[in-house]
Amino acid sequence: MTTTDLGAEALKADLAGTHDQRAAAFSSLLDRSIDRAYRVATVILGNRVDAEDAVADATLRAWQHVSSLREPARFDAWFSRIVVNVCRDRLRQRRDGPFALAFDPPSPLDPFSESVERAALQEALAAISPEHRAVVALHYLEGMTVEQIADHVGARQGTVKSILFTAVNEIGRYWQVSRCVVGLATLNRPPTMAMEYISQGIAASDAAKLGKLVMGLQQANAGKNFPLVAENVAESPPLAALQDTLAALQVESLVAVPLRDGDQEIGVLVMQQCIQRRSWKGNDLAGLEALAEQIVLAIANVRLRNLMKALAVTDETSGLLHRDSYVTCLLSEAERMRTQKTPLSVVLMYFSRADGIAPETKKDDASKPDGKNIAGLDIFLQKYAASVMGQLRQNDMAVKYGANSLALILPGALGKDAANVMEKMRRLAAATAGAAPEGPPHLAAGVAEAIREGTMDSTDRVTELINRVEWALEAARQAGSDAIKLLDPPALPA
Repeated sequence: MTTTDLGAEALKADLAGTHDQRAAAFSSLLDRSIDRAYRVATVILGNRVDAEDAVADATLRAWQHVSSLREPARFDAWFSRIVVNVCRDRLRQRRDGPFALAFDPPSPLDPFSESVERAALQEALAAISPEHRAVVALHYLEGMTVEQIADHVGARQGTVKSILFTAVNEIGRYWQVSRCVVGLATLNRPPTMAMEYISQGIAASDAAKLGKLVMGLQQANAGKNFPLVAENVAESPPLAALQDTLAALQVESLVAVPLRDGDQEIGVLVMQQCIQRRSWKGNDLAGLEALAEQIVLAIANVRLRNLMKALAVTDETSGLLHRDSYVTCLLSEAERMRTQKTPLSVVLMYFSRADGIAPETKKDDASKPDGKNIAGLDIFLQKYAASVMGQLRQNDMAVKYGANSLALILPGALGKDAANVMEKMRRLAAATAGAAPEGPPHLAAGVAEAIREGTMDSTDRVTELINRVEWALEAARQAGSDAIKLLDPPALPA
């Protein structure tokens, strides 16, 4: 039986085996992914020579870190992320001028050998980022879904609103249109969210008319896999039902690009030209379709993260994530940190009474003279937990860590930034305690930032981070009941 025929478990065993076993398993896995890697690299870098060099570098990097791959079934996505990162690094180092997609005679390595609008495609690809080019390649050449693309290239996170805000402003400015609108809506229903960019001298759209426009454009282009283009909206049959709205908004020309997640229509990207008409070139449409795919990708990943948070087991009394969700959330964020090269920090907060005694040491003392203080601290912690998420960012997570402790998971935050968050937490504690005679409880905190460098896998990074933040909290409690201790990531051997 050859290595290619081995099952996932056998491949996993070989990857952890001798040098020859690892080499055979790696070669088998690479054979399945190498052609796709060449196509993606060609789209990102613009020519086959650079693409071949990039894939060679990515192959070497993957071989050096193959021991960190725990699931052979995920090799394709793992290797694709390495290829995209290598291509991004090469673009940063380039000194040979702008992006240029080289078209050689038909070849298996030339993903656009049959294209009839190569010059337009080159301009469109030059206008977008390496990540956007990767999305174009994986979707249009490989036929991947949004979820699969997210797995292969990694997706930046944010709120849906912030994604739409960034999209309309960047796209509107780049294409120099009068208005750029992104609306999210189910077909035949008013939009649930819409953001608008307006150029200087153009009035903002009336909310009701904007909603009607988004809904009408979705209906006009329903079931079509291409943009609706109207250089003269007054003479466009698909826009007949929207003439009053378009006239009120002074729109002369427009392009409406559908936003689709698989077969589901989730919204529309609209480019409007007011006052005077405008013609739309093939490269404009290709670029806009690529950006529409990226918008859908980003929205899908935000919703996936929010779903994970919603489905996580929550603590009944506080409403925060339960301790059982702590490691799962950290593993998810550590993998995102690894692929996106962003920081990740954790804060452990420990509350104690004015006498320094924690509530769990006196659970049976409610009937004793100080029982009122113990009950008061429990009530304080419930109120505090209910308010803490309002002080954090959209992507941050709060976990009920113990009877008198909370954990904050802060994606994208350096250790020093996480330490600064504690000042907000202290102010919240003072506000929650209000005019209570005993005042706010003592609050000690440990802070740690995850290791970002080196070849550790996500599980090892999370284990080390959990241990270090607990050591930081213990050091803070020994230093004083209101101390904060930050433990920086350890230096790794060269």
